[in-house]
Amino acid sequence: MTKNQIINRVEELNKASEAYYNTGQPIMSDAEFDNKLEELRRWEEESGIVLANSPTHNVGATVLDNIKEVVHKTPMLSLEKCHNTEEIVKFSNNHNLVASVKLDGLTVRLTYKDGDLILAESRGNGTVGSDVTEHVKQFTNVPLHINKEGTYIIDGEALIKLDDFAEISKNGEYKNSRNLAAGTLSSLDTSIVKDRKLSWYAWEVVEGSDINEFQKQLFEAADLGFEIVPNVLLSKVKKDNNLHDDNLAIDTCLHLIFNIADNGNFPQDGVVFKFDDVEYGKSLGNTSHHFRNGIAYKVFNDSVKTTLKDIEWTMGKTGVLTPTAVFEPIKIEGTIVERASLSNLSTMKNTLGDPYIGQKIMVSKRNMIIPKVESGVKKYAN
Repeated sequence: MTKNQIINRVEELNKASEAYYNTGQPIMSDAEFDNKLEELRRWEEESGIVLANSPTHNVGATVLDNIKEVVHKTPMLSLEKCHNTEEIVKFSNNHNLVASVKLDGLTVRLTYKDGDLILAESRGNGTVGSDVTEHVKQFTNVPLHINKEGTYIIDGEALIKLDDFAEISKNGEYKNSRNLAAGTLSSLDTSIVKDRKLSWYAWEVVEGSDINEFQKQLFEAADLGFEIVPNVLLSKVKKDNNLHDDNLAIDTCLHLIFNIADNGNFPQDGVVFKFDDVEYGKSLGNTSHHFRNGIAYKVFNDSVKTTLKDIEWTMGKTGVLTPTAVFEPIKIEGTIVERASLSNLSTMKNTLGDPYIGQKIMVSKRNMIIPKVESGVKKYAN
């Protein structure tokens, strides 16, 4: 790759991030963004070139000019992503994990002083966000006062539940609930917040709790009047001969979390795993992009499920074999798709493991043009 390729990719991803976080009108699917981001990270590692505005070292987009900027007291970073249970087992390092729904909304931090809500701030670029206090005061479930002395800071997700979104957008005016929530929080007219039924769900206490267990901190928040993200405690998983059993336990956990989210009409795009031992998680520190106290199991909502029928092999002029997935026809972005290149043996293994006829797979379109097999489907996916 060349420096110009890196520059162009950074510009492309930053434009997509700006559209995703600030306009409510995404120009790139989650799957395409994450894969291009991973490719950029590889380019940077290989070339040693990392631009100051690279999205691999920043989170989110810039703050809109017409909303007051807020410098975060502590960074509001992202989490590293993973796509298989083996990575979750490795990450756990024989510690208890708390699994929770990865809500598909916008991160908003609430700050209370001696019980009163004094600030609500969006994530923005992770260092500087937007003051959305007046917007949040119109939310359906955010307490304006809690029974807590001193400073109490808590992060959560602003969202529109799927059943509410279906009613609001019954004529198809909006693409999805996240886009509508983003557009609402970027509006200067806070009166539309109640009409669009925005709500907020806590997923991490940042400051103000003396409890060292992550899940118990959330339960304490619930006692204070906050609605919290659906979560379950996953006992220690080991990196030894019991790996298969550990994966089954995680599969069961994922299945439970997905069902809870579905039953609650929560917009979701995965599951978050965080260490229950808060101090241990903090001791791991962070990169400029993400905290190391958690990991996000990502699900691409832009992919379509189908069934693998065959894998065909073709030999190029140089003698290299290329596998192609043949699957039951599906409609993506308005066209029928039934084949997608798997690039090479290594890519095929990383994507599907040991593929077999009848395997359920997820397929998307890169750049809304090129069919791409994103992953195999675990047994818990519906």
